[in-house]
Amino acid sequence: MPMINPLFGQNNTAYQQLLQQYMQNSIQPQQGVTTFINVPSEEAARRADVPPNSTRNFINENEGYVYMKSVGMSILEPFVFKKFKLVEEVEESQPQQPTETTQAPPTPEVDMSEFMTKTDFEPYKKIISEMQSVAEELKG
Repeated sequence: MPMINPLFGQNNTAYQQLLQQYMQNSIQPQQGVTTFINVPSEEAARRADVPPNSTRNFINENEGYVYMKSVGMSILEPFVFKKFKLVEEVEESQPQQPTETTQAPPTPEVDMSEFMTKTDFEPYKKIISEMQSVAEELKG
């Protein structure tokens, strides 16, 4: 039974064709096409509208992140938001440009008075092994 539009009447085939085309385009996702929408921030990607039962990919070139937001069929389902960091990998065949020689930051001094030596720990080893044997007896 064809859908009847009260504004155009029952015999309007142009309306029916447009409706069918809209339904086909909105229900069937395009396969193999991935597009990225530029966003200025993660919050903009989180706030972006995504149609039901679809996924949108966003790219934040300023901060080097890609975001993926997926929405289910129902508005009651929470959306899924994923964040990916873009990392450039340098090919081995490319010569690396010399970088400025920087010294490693100095290692902070460690207060050794807070730690015990092996000799200080020896008496505790015996206590620990006794506690472990008692625990085994209680299990068994």
